[in-house]
Order: sequence, then C-alpha cells, then structure tokens
Amino acid sequence: MEDLLIKIVETPDPRGPAWTSELWSGFPGAAGTTKLAGGGIFTEAELESPGPGGEPMDKAAVLRKVREQDSDDEIFVEIGVRLYELLDRTGIATEWRARRDAAAASGEADGGVRTYLDVPPSLAEWPWELLAWKDPLAPGQFDSAFKVPQHPIVRVSARPVPSLTWKDSPVRILLLSGQEQLDAKDPSATASKELRLIREAFHKSGRSVLVELCEVPASISELENRITAVAPHVLHFIGHGNLDVGGTEFVIQFVGKTGGGWEWSTNQIKQFFSASQWKPRLVVLNSCHSSQRELNATPVASALLAAGVPAVVGAQAALQINYARDFSNAFYGALAEGQSVDRAMVRARNDLSNTGQYGHKHRHWALPVLTVSGPAPEVLRLKRVDARFAYCEVARDVYTRPGRFVNRTADRRSLMCAFSPVGSSERFRGVILHSDATQVGKEWLVKRSLRDFTDAGFLVRYATLVGREGGRSSLDVLQEWRGRPGLASPVLAPLPDVHFAEFDRALADARQTADARSIEHVFHTFKAGLQSVRQGKPVLLVLGRFRQRDYAWVPREDFREHLMAKLLLPIHATEPADPEVQAVHALLIARRHSDLPTGLPNDFDEFALQQLSMQVDEKHQTPADGFRQQRVEEFARDQLENYLDEFAEFSTAEGLEGARVFMRAVVTSARWSPTELRNIELMTERLVKAGG
Repeated sequence: MEDLLIKIVETPDPRGPAWTSELWSGFPGAAGTTKLAGGGIFTEAELESPGPGGEPMDKAAVLRKVREQDSDDEIFVEIGVRLYELLDRTGIATEWRARRDAAAASGEADGGVRTYLDVPPSLAEWPWELLAWKDPLAPGQFDSAFKVPQHPIVRVSARPVPSLTWKDSPVRILLLSGQEQLDAKDPSATASKELRLIREAFHKSGRSVLVELCEVPASISELENRITAVAPHVLHFIGHGNLDVGGTEFVIQFVGKTGGGWEWSTNQIKQFFSASQWKPRLVVLNSCHSSQRELNATPVASALLAAGVPAVVGAQAALQINYARDFSNAFYGALAEGQSVDRAMVRARNDLSNTGQYGHKHRHWALPVLTVSGPAPEVLRLKRVDARFAYCEVARDVYTRPGRFVNRTADRRSLMCAFSPVGSSERFRGVILHSDATQVGKEWLVKRSLRDFTDAGFLVRYATLVGREGGRSSLDVLQEWRGRPGLASPVLAPLPDVHFAEFDRALADARQTADARSIEHVFHTFKAGLQSVRQGKPVLLVLGRFRQRDYAWVPREDFREHLMAKLLLPIHATEPADPEVQAVHALLIARRHSDLPTGLPNDFDEFALQQLSMQVDEKHQTPADGFRQQRVEEFARDQLENYLDEFAEFSTAEGLEGARVFMRAVVTSARWSPTELRNIELMTERLVKAGG
C-alpha cells in the first residue's frame, strides 16, 4: 500500500486568510519523500461562502450543525464536497485520484493508497472526516472519502514520527469506565455493556491479548496507579467528557456508584502521560467532546498526542450512548480481526452510516476523529495465538473446557512483566508461584500462561518433578524439557537433535553409570543445547508440579544436589553472569505449609526453594535480581461477572443474563468468604449447563 501526505499550510494572500495544499509521497518525515503536486490557493471567503441553496456555511454554522444536529441533512454532504473542491483548486486532486486509481487497478492484495492529512490549527476544527471524494464515473456524484476501505484517510499530528518500533505480544488492553450508569433515563445504558462487548470481541478473536477492566476508579491516584501497573498498549475510556466549569479546560468525568465524583483534566492527563515511562500505543476516548477544539481549551486527544501517544481516537462533538456502543463494537471487531487502526475506523464509519438509525446524511459516522503521529500500520499489531495449544498434551484442558479461574488476566500479565518488564518494572530471572492454600489454580494459571510466553517469543519448555515411572530423578526432568518423541506440543515436542545430540549421549551414559561426573556432564550439555537452539530467543523452563498423590517424584536430595545446584541457582545468580544460562528463566510452582507445631507458615515446599526466594544482595540487603515470589490469590469478588462471561462464552441466554445481573449485585455487596465464592462458582457451572 502506498503512503501519501496531503499537507495544508497557511499562506499569505491580500484577500485575507488563505491556504495552499501539497501532495507528498510517503509518511511525513520519512526518507525519500517527494512533492508530487500542489501550489494553488483557496481563501477563507471561498471556504465559508454560502452553499448551493444559499444556506450558510461559515465556520460557526458548520460547527453548530456538526455538534448539534441529529437529523439527516444534505448539508453534511455539501460540507464534504466543499472541502474536496478546495483541495482540487490547489492542484492536488488529479494526482491524488490518479494514484488511488492506479493502486486499485494493480490487482495486488493490498492495493490501495493510505493518505495522511496534515491540517494546520486554523483549519483543524473543520469536519474533514466529511470530505466527499468526487466520483469520476458519475459526474456530480461524491463518495465519502473517509469510508473507502482500500484507501483509508487519517489525520496526522503536527509532530510525526516516521517509524514506530513494535515487539510486544501479547497486547495489553485496559478498559476504563467513568461511571456505570451513562444515561439516567435509560437503565440499560451502562458502561459495562460496552466493556463487555469489547472483551467479547477479543475473547473470540484468536489474537494474543490480555484484556483487563478498571471500572469507575475512586480517585485519580487509583486510576493512574492502575494504568502504570498494566502499562496498556490500548487504553479505552467510556464515560462523559466536557468543558470544566470555567470553560478553559476539557475534562473526563468519573462518578462513583454511591454518588460523588471527580474529574481528570486535560492538563493532568498530559502531565501524567508525559512523565510516564510507558505510553499506550492507542487511546480511544468514547466520550463527548474529546477531540473538540475551542478557542481557549485544548481537547484531551490533543494533550495525549502531545504527551507522546502515537494514536488517539476522540469525538468532535457530543456522543449518544447507543452510538458509542455501536462504534466500539465495529471498531474493536475490526482490530480483533487484525486490521490496522485506520482501516478499523473505516469499518466503524461504514457500519454506522449503513445503519438506518444514523444513515449517510447524518453526522454520527463522521464524529470519531483518529489522529496518529506514526505510520498507522505500526501503531498496533495483534498477533495470532499459537493454535497448537488447543491440542497441547499438557495445556489443552484450559482451552477445551471452561476453567475455574477463567483467564486470570492480571496474574498472567504480572508473570509476563516479571521477565519482560515495562516502564520501571524490575526484571527477574525466575518466578516462584505460591499460595497458602493448595487448590487455588496455580497449575492452571501456569498452563494458561504457556501460550502467552510462546506468543511473546520465548522458547518455553514444560516439565514436572512427578511421573508414573519409578525412581524418578532430575535426569528425567531434563529429558522432559528436551522433549520426547511423538509429542506435538510447542512446549513438549523434541527440540532439534542437532542441538542436543551430545546431551542425548551424555544422558544415556549417565543412566548407566549414575556417577557425579557423568551427571555433571549431562547438565553441561543440556545448558549448551539450550544456548544453541534458542537463536536469540529467551528460554523459559517451567516446573509445573512438584509432587502428586499416587505418582513418583524426584527425591529431595536429588532435587537439591542437581536441579537446584546445577541449574536453578546458576540462573538465580546474576553477578557475574553465567554464559551457560544466559537468557534462561524459570517458572516454578510451590506451596506453603502451616503444619509446624508453631502454627506459623513453613518455608517453601520440601525442596528448599527458600534458597532461591530468600537470598539477598548482601551489599544492599535487598532481594537479589534473580527470583521473585508471586502469590496467587483466591478468586477475586470483582472478577465474578467476568468469570461468568467467559465461562459461558459471552452467552446472552435469558437465564445467564439474569445470573450476570446477580453477579453485579455480588461484587457491590459485602465481603464474601472463600466458601461462599466457591458456592457461587458451582452455581455458575449449573447455570451454564442449563443454558447451554
């Protein structure tokens, strides 16, 4: 797809305010861009002259129509035609049209032209999204230029960045609401409906994403702390926005369930994101006036772009609640399919304009404004998940049936960030996953996270200390990590023989001799094999189970002397770096016991994992940058409704909808005990079976 830039610039003219436009090849600021056409002038008087029927088309009249009129009106087409005619007058339309036609006729799968529109502040308030492209095959007919899928158009900020780097996966998405009840007159107009639609789109998409919710934060500190913790690639806000009381600053508003509220102002938003080490790649403000410009007030969207956010969607007027929900459904549906942000906007505009409620001659489809500071295809890249996990011998149960803990997105994101930190997060070489109880889903969480790490580019290997064979040893664990013939799982299948031929020979010798020297050689060749096969990838070694009833497991002494001493402790020790375990990480499941006579919690497991978790940097008396302890909590009350959604695959059956209402009552009620929560989960399972 070819990139073009239409750059409109102010130019002196004795007749008054005037502009010229230029057509350039490539993204602004990129190497090799050339000017293709332009030079003619149009004036403010020409821009604001009355329409064909004599109706006023001055700036004030146009903005009043765009911001206030809900009924259909030919004026919205005429505004778009006027804008196109003025571009045509500057001499760029012929070349622009020729390049679009040539791209469309090329027969290429991605044949088309992506146009970036650079508009100066003096014209930025005008509704360029209404731009009407002249149809060369039908004289006098015009098509909405911003609704052509193969030729997307997007505004570009005043400070473009020619390229954006992208390496992250899974994509982190934070859905934020300002208040639950969005319309006092309509009880069904709730923020949770929109957030649930977005979650559903990604849940069913087959894309590698982690979707979290932040519903009606109680304070600005709670909100900013949550954004910092999640470090989202996509931040979506649904709620109300407006000018503050003094009319000098735009704000987005938060109203609690029991009344009372607070505002996040444009200035505060700009300060927060400017100071943050992490910038979202895309912010969607599904709120009124979020891209609306005023003489004395900067819109929230502009503040986000100025703070370094690469892409922002805002609204140039007030939004109806049902419109905002329909927009989200179409826009995120397209993103979930893997569309770029500009093409997702085209999908949303077309869906809205083809709905009888809005229609082509309504303003609604043109209200969303997408502005980017970098190339649109580089803003966001949603990767397809590794489909092999649906058949993975160790993890398929979490994909083929609903799990008790559903997606546990926050826990999974925390695991990812331990090894691939964002912002100011610390980097660790290992995580010890633990809890006080023995049945809270640690193993399930690890299985669910295996795909996340694979999607993120890790070479992941899975093993357990337990097995059906007698006399299980550390050598069997190494054999599982290396892989066994006949398994197709990404985490269990054999690694290429070329990298592990020496290990295979050493392992066979060690099983015969079982002396210390031969075992040492097995570990040496195993680590050498990992360094050879990883080819720049980080490695994650997972120990998913330490012991199991009716199974054999690696004895304590064996684990301490071999796996612990020869592999885990070298991974833990970061100074000096051990080249044998460079880029190797470990994820371990552990348990705490409280069976000592004192009644106090015992150390981690019987396998002395405290050697990893309790070591400290003696110089600074802080935990060494090696292994982090991560606690798995009981199922959280505020996850109950999300749990029901995913357990039931977002079913809308009447019985399940009733259960969802009940869940919302649960999360706003008093504290529930673990037993009561488990009873709720069992009730949900019965409801799903009855409704399904």
